[in-house]
Amino acid sequence: MLLRYPNLVRLRTFSTLILIITITVGCTSEARPTPTNTPITTATPLPGEITTPSPTPRPEIVIQALVLFPDEELGGYYVIGTLENQSQGQIDSISIQITILNTEEELVSEQVIQPFLNRLSPKAISPFKATFPNVGEAASVNAEILTYQTIEFEEVSIEIDDLQTISTNDGGMAILGLVENPNAKAIVIDAFGLLAVDPQGDPIDLFPYTAGLSWLGPGERAPFLALSSQDPGEVDLVPYYNATLTRGSRSAPLTISTPPKVLITEQGSPMILGTITNTHNRPYDMSFLIILRIEDEILTITSIKPLLPLRPGESRPFAITEFPGLTAQLEKYGSWVGELTAEILVDPYASRPSTRSLVQLDVQITQFEPIGSSLFIKGEMFNPKETGVESATVLAAVRSTAGELLTAGWTYLLEILPGNGSREFVLHLSLPEGADPAMTEYDVQAFGLLP
Repeated sequence: MLLRYPNLVRLRTFSTLILIITITVGCTSEARPTPTNTPITTATPLPGEITTPSPTPRPEIVIQALVLFPDEELGGYYVIGTLENQSQGQIDSISIQITILNTEEELVSEQVIQPFLNRLSPKAISPFKATFPNVGEAASVNAEILTYQTIEFEEVSIEIDDLQTISTNDGGMAILGLVENPNAKAIVIDAFGLLAVDPQGDPIDLFPYTAGLSWLGPGERAPFLALSSQDPGEVDLVPYYNATLTRGSRSAPLTISTPPKVLITEQGSPMILGTITNTHNRPYDMSFLIILRIEDEILTITSIKPLLPLRPGESRPFAITEFPGLTAQLEKYGSWVGELTAEILVDPYASRPSTRSLVQLDVQITQFEPIGSSLFIKGEMFNPKETGVESATVLAAVRSTAGELLTAGWTYLLEILPGNGSREFVLHLSLPEGADPAMTEYDVQAFGLLP
């Protein structure tokens, strides 16, 4: 069924609803009952630079729904809501203040956030979400529009089709679908996500897409994937998006120098092996999708966005084994070996010239440890510069003595690697069935980015 905003798609899953509403409130400290199909929550906006037309103007932006949930994954709480542009013009730069209170109506925590969509036409709606980890007991939540401004933009539509839900190995849910550009010009997708609402119409959670293309040519279709850490049970999914028309074609100087190959690990899991090359004379950030199919059916996709850009002329191998929902999808097939194929789509908009300066780091390997179909490389990386570097990354490629690529991967530091400093690392690589770690050659390098 073709889904066009703002219609609903009813998706039935087979687990019970595991999210529990503790309390829902309006935009005052007065609690309201469990959400219903007709949200009644409103907020009085503070219009910032917009001149008020009268002493008692009609609200320009209205909070339609506001729900407080316990966050079992992170601890604390999260807030889900929706707002509507009830002005006569187009707006953006909206900010919302979310305030959580305890039973004594004392402040527990507050945040200023932006809605999921940064541009709204008249009558358009946007969801919003705020997380409050590690906070005390909450009893109510308030929302207030702080600022917004007027803007003019051209509305752009996209079409969403073939939505399906897939169980993931961690107990969550993957949402797979197709997005199409029906316009006569290319588009850039600025934001795209799915709001889950319960059978009563109240919001439960917001799922931004985690894998997909940000640029689509006229009439082009591409798969996308969104993830939920939990299975929310029976929900409706409402798509929300912002897109922009753009002129001309878009390409990136990234080529698939080694076509993706489907290999099997000792545990019988698929591993996708390939190499991507930067043919430009400048460093390039890369972003690409790996799409897994059996015949014409798309089973799942994943997005690859390394922190380090590719150097001019660099060929970077990769080996990917983590594909959301793939285990459940393959269970439908008695035998998939030899039938599973992989396709790579380079995102021409997210792949762009890098302005960051790469710094080569020193690497010392202390241990190679094969365990089953995994290889663990342990060691230290050193920063020989006086200046600290960001995204310090170890890159490794493993080849047979005949030069055949067997596996590859990378690991990186979340924190800054200080000047003349060192940090230990452990790099986990998957090995294909039949690979002998004792009969392999290793290429290990490390790089970082100057701040």
